[in-house]
Amino acid sequence: MFLGEKDFLVNNIWAEDGLFVVCNLKSHVFSCLTDSYSGYFLLYPRIISFIVHYFSFENWALVNNLLYFIVIFIISFLVYSILEKEYGKSTTFIAVVVPYILAISSDQVINVHSSLYLIVTAYLVIIFSNNAWLEPKNHKTYFALVFMVFLHATSTPFGIIVLSIILFKTLINFGRYGLKKALIFSAVVGNALQIMIIMFANEVRGSIGDNLLILKNSFNYFLKSAISIFYYPTNLKLDSEVFLQQSFVSFLYSHVYLLILIIITISILPFFIKGPLRFKFHSISIVSISLITILMISSKTFGWPYRFLVLTSTLIIWVIINLVSMIQFKIIRITFLFLIAIAILYNSVQNFPISPYRAEGPKWTNEIKLKTSLCVEQFDRNKLIALTFYPNWPTDNPHAYGLMEPTTNEISCAKLLNKV
Repeated sequence: MFLGEKDFLVNNIWAEDGLFVVCNLKSHVFSCLTDSYSGYFLLYPRIISFIVHYFSFENWALVNNLLYFIVIFIISFLVYSILEKEYGKSTTFIAVVVPYILAISSDQVINVHSSLYLIVTAYLVIIFSNNAWLEPKNHKTYFALVFMVFLHATSTPFGIIVLSIILFKTLINFGRYGLKKALIFSAVVGNALQIMIIMFANEVRGSIGDNLLILKNSFNYFLKSAISIFYYPTNLKLDSEVFLQQSFVSFLYSHVYLLILIIITISILPFFIKGPLRFKFHSISIVSISLITILMISSKTFGWPYRFLVLTSTLIIWVIINLVSMIQFKIIRITFLFLIAIAILYNSVQNFPISPYRAEGPKWTNEIKLKTSLCVEQFDRNKLIALTFYPNWPTDNPHAYGLMEPTTNEISCAKLLNKV
């Protein structure tokens, strides 16, 4: 991001992140915390926005960005400390860092609190697909994980997938590790709140009723996720004609027994494998099932902006890392991991600087100066004025869901001038 815009720290505040801060200036904290957005609960970015709104307008972008850096450091450190015991330093480091260096990350994920749930979803699926979390290093690590699970469940409907994995792993390991009451409780409460908000949301996303189309879309985005890891053409945006060829999916859809056989092979057979590598096969199986579920849910509910590729690409990378970690010879294993890291970095070099889509603005410092001058010229301090955030948003497009008071970009001149 620094390569794309040298002063991004003070000038770059993403659309939803900015809207949530404005909400806190216009309404009370409870209203802003519980107001649904795009038809679901988004607690974590709302909490961040509550902190940011105490600062002056000019510093919103700076405070928002610094908080993002602090949060991703804490989350990354927590994930690393949990997985390092089971996978070693080099493997765990690649797994933790990869969401931030994928080429697709620079567009709509990096430095966006509202999109952080995508990375956290991948992290939690990876953590709970293994056994390391069943024996945490200490109580601090365990309860930090409990808190992260709760925040995640109250910030995305994908929390139900994480809860399912926790319950499944607890069930099959109950005799050895016992019941993780605090973890299950936080996940259940978080998902219950999410479901309640969804049920009473102002706007609910539509859904696709054609099952074949859902499978085709899911397969398309699986391919795009896998390809974007090592090849991400910024000019094509992965929208080439190859993804329109759906003969393979149509064949599977018309041969249901073959499709069922593939699902059983991925989801059930790995749990019958014995020996020292069985836990890695279990992890691959659970991650693969979660990946398929995420693809299906998102395809059915039109939830596929490109930022979702970060989540699915990270899970695909984890499957690859698990396969490589099964190699017994350390030198060969490290060599493979090194080559994977180099390939990802090479793909990212030309794409990682902030894209034109996001760098075109508006710059937050200029936006505040412009809107402040407009308000000063107004005699009516109650006049509403519209703030514009990155990337020139909100706009009149079908993806701008949930723009209802108090979560809108309009604010009175009186409130704006009081915060400058």
